[in-house]
Amino acid sequence: MMRQFMSGYDGDHKSIYILPIGDIHFGNKCFNKRYLDTALRFAEQNRHRTRIILMGDLLELATKTSVGRSVYDESYPTWKQFETAVETFKPFKDMIDLVIEGNHEERIIRDTSFEIIEEFCHRIGRPDAYGKFSGVVNYRLRGGMTYSVYAWHGATGGTKESSTINGLLGMRERVVAHIYLMGHTHKLLSFNRKVAIPSPDSAELATIDQLFVCTGTAVDDGGYGEQKGLALNRIGYGVIQIFADERKQVFHFVDDII
Repeated sequence: MMRQFMSGYDGDHKSIYILPIGDIHFGNKCFNKRYLDTALRFAEQNRHRTRIILMGDLLELATKTSVGRSVYDESYPTWKQFETAVETFKPFKDMIDLVIEGNHEERIIRDTSFEIIEEFCHRIGRPDAYGKFSGVVNYRLRGGMTYSVYAWHGATGGTKESSTINGLLGMRERVVAHIYLMGHTHKLLSFNRKVAIPSPDSAELATIDQLFVCTGTAVDDGGYGEQKGLALNRIGYGVIQIFADERKQVFHFVDDII
């Protein structure tokens, strides 16, 4: 069952950043460390007001039952992928609010029953952040302003941008939140919507501004994407800035604000 988490943020900044990182694919031959390093450098520079959500597919984890020839294309094996992820994120463990698994981690679970992301959470010292498939994280900022974030690795029926957008909008059927995060498609994009809520004590309907974000990747074009003729995407990550004095959520490309 989906769990609800309270962010570990307890500061009094006028705004904070939520940094979703996923689809890293440690071990993939097209993994580009530069994009991940940029995101983590941003986190380090803004350590006291940045919170991290790990979105799944941290590891490539190809097996003999994986689709295609990926088992022969990895740069380094499963054990090293896992240790690299632990070494990378352990220094940021106090900033992590949620860790979910992706379809690549599911490969190991399916073939061995080993819950590799749950073990990852134990190894970095944050078993309390493990959300399995998805989770809702609540943020309370100075002055009592609160935001809810629903994160899910994602699963879409197509490769077009429209499929990604439909997947994000479909998340509203499960949870009402201020911010929706989905990975999986390796696209880095955001858009806004409003939803009306009945307000019996008022003559007008109340509305909620909602931000939808597909959370990007650290994998360059090539390999499977090139083989399948997938569209070129902006590589890298984004951050969501939320504010304490007014309800506002703003998406930024990390490259633009670091």
